[in-house]
Amino acid sequence: VFYPCVIFYVFAIITLGLLCSLIIGALSISPGSLIVYESAMTYFFTKFGAPIHAALIITLLYRFLTFWLSMPIGLLVYRRLQQCDKKLLS
Repeated sequence: VFYPCVIFYVFAIITLGLLCSLIIGALSISPGSLIVYESAMTYFFTKFGAPIHAALIITLLYRFLTFWLSMPIGLLVYRRLQQCDKKLLS
């Protein structure tokens, strides 16, 4: 059975939780809003009705995919660009 109202409600809660977390993360002075963003995201998801274990898993998974996964990719691209520059200069 397909419940479009439930899907829209869940999507709205996730979007609202992410937006509130981004606002709190923007106020932080730490680089990348470490710890502040994760705690705010978990807090808002639990306040909007998600169980604490689900909110924590979603928060850590989101942070891994958006913050930590991009770092090794950026490092690989940076090294590749350095190699290209060395070939052009020699």
